[in-house]
Amino acid sequence: MADENNNVELSFLAEQSKRILKELGEIRENTKDVPQIKKDVAEIQIAIAAMRTDQNRIAGNLDSLGKTVRSRLNAIDHRIADLEERADLTE
Repeated sequence: MADENNNVELSFLAEQSKRILKELGEIRENTKDVPQIKKDVAEIQIAIAAMRTDQNRIAGNLDSLGKTVRSRLNAIDHRIADLEERADLTE
């Protein structure tokens, strides 16, 4: 009887060991690409930082251009107002 219990326990432990080894194999298989993934993520982070720098530069250029255009439009509006005023005076 004791031998049967020991055999059952050994059989159970053997099955558990097989299951654990299989799961460890799966974990190793799933984690073998982690170093490459980390490298890829680092490269993507560098690319994103470069894009943000470009976006900030472009945003600054657009802001400056917008100010220049607004300034020129204001000057044109004033010139038109002056011309309209002169036209009214000559009539």
